[in-house]
Amino acid sequence: MLPAEAARHDLRLVPAALVGWAVALSGLYLGSLVAAALGVGGLAVAGAAALRGRSAAVLAMGGVAAAVALVVGTQAWQVEHHPVRVAAERGSVATVVAHLRDDPRAIASPGYGGRQPDPQRVVVHAELEAADVAGHQWRTGGRVVLLAPAQGWIGLLPGQRVRATGLLAAPDRADLTVAVLRVRGAPVVLAAPTAVQRVAERLRSGLRQAARVLDPEPAGLLPALVVGDTSAMVPTVDAEFRVAGLTHVSLSSRHD
Repeated sequence: MLPAEAARHDLRLVPAALVGWAVALSGLYLGSLVAAALGVGGLAVAGAAALRGRSAAVLAMGGVAAAVALVVGTQAWQVEHHPVRVAAERGSVATVVAHLRDDPRAIASPGYGGRQPDPQRVVVHAELEAADVAGHQWRTGGRVVLLAPAQGWIGLLPGQRVRATGLLAAPDRADLTVAVLRVRGAPVVLAAPTAVQRVAERLRSGLRQAARVLDPEPAGLLPALVVGDTSAMVPTVDAEFRVAGLTHVSLSSRHD
């Protein structure tokens, strides 16, 4: 039997962790100004705690709030003032050059007769390299989501560079995505997959093939947990992971 003192849980950092999560979520959902205000408040609390000799827990809470607010607020401000984000708010047409951050994922569509139809559209997470909107050109970074036809996009690999034209739209999720680009045609592929990317895809493809002996839900989940390949995840499982806040478990091995 352990002594009573050793069996106790040390919860002194729990308030600081909760404050950090609260500040991060507030900055993402409410914007950079809210994050800045919370950061100033955190600095004030930390300063007062240090000067008056208050408990270390209060000092930690203020320090964590200020640090998280600085990081989240800076990124939120960059997204809010990104030139492509401004164009997305107007629904402008744009041509972008981007690096794929993930495999194109098929968007589920209702089947018939118990059969799942071939995918018609895909969603692709990418990193901006350049953008052209109404003759204005920028070389800039930022996360974008491409909604595109499956034809021409299925089979592309993470890390490849593509050029695509479509209609910009503001994202509907607070995850620091700059814009959504609704693409109507196939991409212009600017870089072939590297040897490393081809070998990695061969291994992931083998795992997906081996997992097909399982039911659809575990067959899609196994590659996601092992190598971060979420391309075969059933939409209901993906939604359950998002609700539970466990997407980092399946995306931790995603290729950037």
